[in-house]
Order: sequence, then C-alpha cells, then structure tokens
Amino acid sequence: MTAWSIIPCNEVISTRSETYEIDKTSCSVQLRVLAANKNALIEDLLVNRRTWPGSPIAVPPIARRVTAKPIIPVDTSHSNSAYVHEEFLVDVSYETSEGPDNEDLLSESLEPEAEFLKLPNTGFRWKTAQPSDIVPLNEGEAPGLLQPRLRLVRQMFLRNTVPSQMLLAGHVHNGSHFSQTFGLTFAAETLMLIPQPIGITRGTLNTGKYNYGATFVYKPTGWNKFLRLDTMTHEEILQPNGLVYKPYTPADLSVLLS
Repeated sequence: MTAWSIIPCNEVISTRSETYEIDKTSCSVQLRVLAANKNALIEDLLVNRRTWPGSPIAVPPIARRVTAKPIIPVDTSHSNSAYVHEEFLVDVSYETSEGPDNEDLLSESLEPEAEFLKLPNTGFRWKTAQPSDIVPLNEGEAPGLLQPRLRLVRQMFLRNTVPSQMLLAGHVHNGSHFSQTFGLTFAAETLMLIPQPIGITRGTLNTGKYNYGATFVYKPTGWNKFLRLDTMTHEEILQPNGLVYKPYTPADLSVLLS
C-alpha cells in the first residue's frame, strides 16, 4: 500500500501539483503502475474516493478524474497494435469545490433543551416569622428545578465503515472534547452518546458508503455527578464498597467526535 492507493504504484517525480483557492482546491499527480494493476488502481482511486495525502485543509480533495496512458517502449521494432504494454502512466485529478459536485462529509449543530427535576420535599421547610417554627413542605409543595442542557448533533456522510463506538449508547466520553466548529470545550463525562440511524448509499458498481449520526447530550455538571440538596451542588457519590458510583460508563468516543 502506498500513500495513493492500496494497489501497488509509484509516484512519478515532479508531477505533484496543488492549487488552493477560497472556494476550491485542486490537486494532481501522475502514477506509474503495471498494466495488470491498472484497472484495479483506477477502481480503488475513484470508487473508494481516495483523498489527497497530507492535505493542510480539514476536508481534503477527493480523486475525481483518472486518465491512463500506456508507456510506449523505446524499442520500435514492435508495432503499437501488436505490442502488449507492460506499464501505464495514470494521471489523477483531485478536487473539492463549493459547486454542485461538492459532497458534504460532516455537519454539526448545537440544539438547546432542558430537563425539569422534581425535588424531594425532604429537607425543605417554609420560612416563617418565628425562626423556632419549623413547617416542613409536604410532597405536593416540593419545588422543581429546570436545568438547561444542549445537544451536540453530528452527521457523518459517505464513510467507508461504521465505527464500533456506535454501539456504546448511554456511555459518556472519557476525555475533554474541543469542537472546531463552535470553538467550545466540553469537559470529560459531560457528553452522553445517543446513536442515530445508519444508512447506506450504493453506487452503480454496487459499492456502498455509510451515512450515520451521533447525538451527544451535554450536561454541564457531568452525568456521573448528582444534586446535593443541602449545598445545591453536583457531586460524586459512593457505593457501599467505597467506589465511585458511575451509572454512565466512560468510554473513548473520540472517533465519533473527530
């Protein structure tokens, strides 16, 4: 496997070209390949949408056009019609643009939501004129608490595989996450995964690309911390064996966040 393809090929020296514009990136290279591997190379480049290696932009250009030319031997004793070409020069053009051919690979959004908690009446009392009078709240008088939250919704398009992390529904991310889109940092264990439906798009060659999404419900206080009524703060709690109780298991979800 080379930087260009899983099919063996060689880059022809001094043929790389990269052009970067505001709304378009174009790159090209010439590859040398054995005639027996020519068709497999073309299929791998186009069907698997090989990207330009080492691109400085977040979404690299994709292989879109390929031109194959046989290498004519120096020995002219054979006619072109009878000669069996042993190697080909393959010109590959890569491109990403804002035009109709542009392909969305990722979308990300932040959606507001809130959770309403009914607080227990235990521990609350009415404030009266006499400090010595303690009038507890009954169950129907217990107050509520509205906790604002966010949903970080990510949609991934035209991917070769579906990561196994999609099976970790209800887990929380075990590290901090910085969103390049919004410039926000989400602390560890504040993002809980809710997978979305997985779809597949098939082309004329019966090859497929996957589209899938992942929703992360953001809880600023952390999913494994709980409301302490006497201080109105969120803290960890311990199990009878002394270990921290974590009903939402931490896991590495960075594949779905990158």
